[in-house]
Amino acid sequence: MTGTESMTQPDKTYAHMVRGSIWMIAMRWSMRGIGLVSTVILARLLVPADFGIVAMAMIVVGLFEIISWTGVDLALIRNKEADRAHYDAAWTIQIIQGALITALILLVSPFAGDYFNEPRVVPALQILAFRSLIQSFQNIGVVAFRKDLDFAKDFLFNTIKRLLNLVVIVALAITLRSYWALIIGLVTAPALEVMLSYRMHPFRPRWSTAKVREIWSFSQWLLLAQIGYFLNRKSDQFVIGGVTGTTSMGGYYIAAEVAAMPSGEIVMPLRRAIFPTLAKIMHDPEQFGAAIIRVVGVAGMLCLSAGFGLAAVADDFVALLLGDQWLGTGPLVLWLAIYGAVAATSQMAEVVLMVTGKTGRTAFRSWLELAVLIPTLIVVANLWSIEMVAAARAAIAVAFVPLIFFMVSRSAPVTMGQLAGALWRPLTSAVVMFFVVRLAHVDGLPFVALRLVMDIAVGAVTFVAMSLALWFLSGRPEGIERSAIDTVVGGVQRLLGATRPVA
Repeated sequence: MTGTESMTQPDKTYAHMVRGSIWMIAMRWSMRGIGLVSTVILARLLVPADFGIVAMAMIVVGLFEIISWTGVDLALIRNKEADRAHYDAAWTIQIIQGALITALILLVSPFAGDYFNEPRVVPALQILAFRSLIQSFQNIGVVAFRKDLDFAKDFLFNTIKRLLNLVVIVALAITLRSYWALIIGLVTAPALEVMLSYRMHPFRPRWSTAKVREIWSFSQWLLLAQIGYFLNRKSDQFVIGGVTGTTSMGGYYIAAEVAAMPSGEIVMPLRRAIFPTLAKIMHDPEQFGAAIIRVVGVAGMLCLSAGFGLAAVADDFVALLLGDQWLGTGPLVLWLAIYGAVAATSQMAEVVLMVTGKTGRTAFRSWLELAVLIPTLIVVANLWSIEMVAAARAAIAVAFVPLIFFMVSRSAPVTMGQLAGALWRPLTSAVVMFFVVRLAHVDGLPFVALRLVMDIAVGAVTFVAMSLALWFLSGRPEGIERSAIDTVVGGVQRLLGATRPVA
């Protein structure tokens, strides 16, 4: 009997999640690595005001583009009986929405320029408006990569398109030395993506409305949730853009981009990989509940360690990565990294609501948080500094975690106690790591890179040691700690077996 044949069904499910997650994390980090190279180059070619103009324009574009993301891909993945008619209907919905979004952005562009008191935003928006229309023609067939758990092809598709975009946008920045390089690059990216999608998948979609109603019945609540999620994510930038100028807005925008990298680039690929896997086992309560606890534990361990770790080294990280002109963004990165870690962990828990079809609850949570967030940020931005805006952003994210856990416990075979039990050890370890790194930091070292390496080493050792200590004190329960130890022990045993001389 082979090793695969001897595996139990829960083990196979976990193996699928792990394998898919590895592919998706590799993809996302490859894309983020490419994006990071692009950001570092652009930060040295352009000035903060350039990024401020683009950030203002992209808030408007993003608000309308989120309407074009109705989760038609998730509707196809959830539906085991999806046929050609479903795929054609999903593609048709994409195009209708793309055309609508383009028209709306063109319509509101003059008003956006008035709100931000920045006339250069208007022509930028008029170009960016066509991004949605172009993107809507993407081959819907590429959804099958995830539906069939073919994560290798999904990895290849997304990585190639990002590489092509990097080449274009850097070439434009070197040539133009202005924010127009970013604007043109943001329109070029979806065009390259569309061409690549037809090159990599043989499916050729046709216009059809036969199954539109069926797909929309799942997507409508998800759409409302995504609008709320986008407004939550961008409300701080929207408020700051209306209160301050392009330079402050550019600094906050870059800080948010940098802060979101560690935790955000973990959770997004995990969500892409875990959704189809959970969808396949949701009808088995025992497997489904066990998988949810594993997912929350893994998300907490990865996202909280990455986010709190970046927060601990924020100043040196900004100095090394972006250069002296961005030094003032260090405190912003600290608070926004903590926000990103908590928000990313919450988003992983929300995958359960999407899988179980409880998208109405996701929408309710998003809009409730938004109702608290916007007035709070407006008051803070007018009375205090933008650093306090970032701190308020983090505090509100923490306050809403119990509500998310409550909703998950009402939608799946898990309890709030089980969810909290999966999260308290990584959270405690991350907080302890943050304070140890800050206390052990040595300002006197002459090289930023050396200080950063030393702080990262201290943080890694502290987090691992604290996690293992808490795990032992908790009675060594099932979780990511046990899986990691089993993996290490198994690897050592295989290595010793491979090196043992043959008798």
